[in-house]
Amino acid sequence: MTPHDHKSARQAAAPAGGKATVASTDLNALMAVWTASWRADLPDSIELVEAGSPQPLRSTIPAPTIRLVLDHLVQHARQSIGDQPGRIILQIRSSEPGEDTPLACYLEHPFLVLSVGDNGPASADPWPDLATLRAMLSARGGYLEVNHHAGQGTVCRILLPAMNPERASRLRAPYPAHILMVEDEWAIATPTKLFLERAGYRVSTTSDAEQAIALVRDLPQPIDLLLTDIVLPGMNGHHLLRTLRAGHPELPCLFMSGYTADSLNDLQQGMHRTHFIGKPFSSEQLLTTIHSMLEPSCAAGNAGSP
Repeated sequence: MTPHDHKSARQAAAPAGGKATVASTDLNALMAVWTASWRADLPDSIELVEAGSPQPLRSTIPAPTIRLVLDHLVQHARQSIGDQPGRIILQIRSSEPGEDTPLACYLEHPFLVLSVGDNGPASADPWPDLATLRAMLSARGGYLEVNHHAGQGTVCRILLPAMNPERASRLRAPYPAHILMVEDEWAIATPTKLFLERAGYRVSTTSDAEQAIALVRDLPQPIDLLLTDIVLPGMNGHHLLRTLRAGHPELPCLFMSGYTADSLNDLQQGMHRTHFIGKPFSSEQLLTTIHSMLEPSCAAGNAGSP
């Protein structure tokens, strides 16, 4: 690594209050700086091995967030090894073609894989901070999984959305629009809202139909699209759409559900300007569908805009 790489890595590895993020620096360079810091804090009996990637890797998740998660994982690995001689292995790579992504993670190729493994006595006991770490990553489109191997150690795998400028340009919202998302599952609503906003849409969210109706009633301007689960607490998604269309007959609606489209055909009969997307879906599937539904109406609505 050149002196310039070290300087850039140090800047990007600054505390969360700083401006630099992983997006501006190769993650390999950051890992080299971070590894040196962790190695200096470990006892001589624990070996820390870093395996980088041959190509530059960048993620959309800020560097301070990644560093904080890794700090916890390295510390846990150290505690797992205890006073015995041991080894901690850090690896970073790009996803491989066909590599599985957990259903709880709304990442698709390409993504980055960071792993922290140790050979200490594995324990399946839950970590006090594990849920917090997972929530931090999930809120930004990432994922953390922990695999315990009795007598062999623990391997933690972090999945990070990779930065892909060409793909980001393709998925950017062609026109500004206000989307109302009605979804009662936090694990789906949070990442979905995040990548819709990253694409350039304004997104309002509610967890049930009654809240959605109240929100629309209080808005000064009508929403441009309803994105709703079909199965909701109380009123279902189809009833919600019919209620909102009483005041906005041409409101487009994208239904999302874990049920198949065929099983919902009877419910959707006679409902124009509606589409269906099955769960789990990728951000690309969702954005492509929304772009196609919004483009004609938004283009007409923005024709007179400056």
